Amino acid sequence: MGTKVKYLIWILPVILAVFARFSFAAFSPPSVNWDEAAFGYNAYSLLLTGKDEYGYKLPLAFRSFDEYKPPLYVYLSVPFIKFMGLNDISVRMVSRVSGIFGVILIMVVATLITRNWMVGLIGGFLAAVEPWVLMFSRMGVEATLSLTLFLICLAWLIKAEKQSRYYYWALVTAGINTLAYHSAKVYFGIIAVYVLTRVGRDTKKLIRTGAVILLAGGPMIWGLFTGSTLARFNYTSILTLAKDRPMFVFVGEVVNRYFSYFNPTNLFVRGSNETGQKLEGFAPYMKIEFVFWIVGLCIVISDKKLSLLKKWLLVGAIPAMITWSWFSLVRILPLLAAFTIVIAIGMTKLLKKRVLGVLFVGFLVINTVWVLSSVWFTTPYFQYGDWQWGFREVVEVIKPIEKDYDWIVWESPHAQPHILTLFYWNYPPNQYHKDIVSPESIPSPRLSFDFGKFRFRKIYWPEDRGLKKVLFVGGVYSLPESDLARDQVKIIKDIIDPQGYVSFRIAGT
Repeated sequence: MGTKVKYLIWILPVILAVFARFSFAAFSPPSVNWDEAAFGYNAYSLLLTGKDEYGYKLPLAFRSFDEYKPPLYVYLSVPFIKFMGLNDISVRMVSRVSGIFGVILIMVVATLITRNWMVGLIGGFLAAVEPWVLMFSRMGVEATLSLTLFLICLAWLIKAEKQSRYYYWALVTAGINTLAYHSAKVYFGIIAVYVLTRVGRDTKKLIRTGAVILLAGGPMIWGLFTGSTLARFNYTSILTLAKDRPMFVFVGEVVNRYFSYFNPTNLFVRGSNETGQKLEGFAPYMKIEFVFWIVGLCIVISDKKLSLLKKWLLVGAIPAMITWSWFSLVRILPLLAAFTIVIAIGMTKLLKKRVLGVLFVGFLVINTVWVLSSVWFTTPYFQYGDWQWGFREVVEVIKPIEKDYDWIVWESPHAQPHILTLFYWNYPPNQYHKDIVSPESIPSPRLSFDFGKFRFRKIYWPEDRGLKKVLFVGGVYSLPESDLARDQVKIIKDIIDPQGYVSFRIAGT
């Protein structure tokens, strides 16, 4: 088979990746979560005012929920929101496009590392439909963008083995990646040390490399001095667990967290318990991949030519290991991509036998259909509650009638109800900036999320029944039908969730 024909076949995984990421795009995930809403509304505010939601002009870190999100995802979302409007699809476009490029880059990196185009092809097919990558590339998450940049950096590192100037391109890409996701800051430090060990002892090269590291790491250094980087680290750091534990227990927890990302049960059976980080019925990988993962690991460990892949596997879990979360997939997408290549190596080895090849193709087709059915139907039905479902539906009801009311009292169990309301309302950013007066007046952590007519608080009907011209949004326990009928309060609509229960009740006085 000619070289051109071989690489032309690579279009097939890309077509599959596009289909898997854009099919049923408006229905799965069933709603945006508060992080997606924050990305979208900040991009919307930048588009219309040049300022973020708090009124800061062109920031390099978005305060958001006082965790200071890196800026790259927000800025890249601006053109999509300009042409598509502020909605569920536009806010996820950066992630979905990044996910497609990620499939291509996994094929490229796998081929460069193994010098085997078949490993790249199989890796591409896997990356197109594996549960972990499909879940994250369909939702608006900056980790998918970060993974794409990481893979570009890795491709530069591989090419640098022959032409050292590519080390500088790798460092620059790693530096840009620190603007995409917090975990990339840990990877930047690891990559910087790796490059320094590879450039040799030549003084001029070391000085030049050090200068590039300082330049590329400028945004990260700026974040350390301004506190935006440390704000997120202080919130997620495993050091928060060290206060009330003996040192040997704390060290044991760190080690256990590291090895949890190599635990077959977590990878192929159980998956993550964190909301929005798994497909219903699936772990990060399909169970059929376990055998190939074992075979691939054995090959990687024994093959000296795969030393870079070994290093990649060893350091991949570090960003997640230093956080308090037990098994957080979103922080280790580069490691999961490495495992996909490992599985592709194992498959290439075993599938040389025709019988195994036919069986594999059959099982892969069945599992792909199964995964896609979970994406389209099962996950939206069972996990709608993990996605702050109901805000879009409520806004569609109350937006046309809000002019008839002086206040809107919204009781919500969610921690950040204001951002979802701003997002689905397409609330004018200029007006929101006036509503909050000034960002300096809002304490950290933020205690009140009220703006305009909206008041986010609990509803207490014995006292609230006396309020006039107020629109109430709450649950059936806060707004019981019998009490409303007695007070001659109109039930405008009950919002019914996918499983047939009343998620929100809307009533007006």
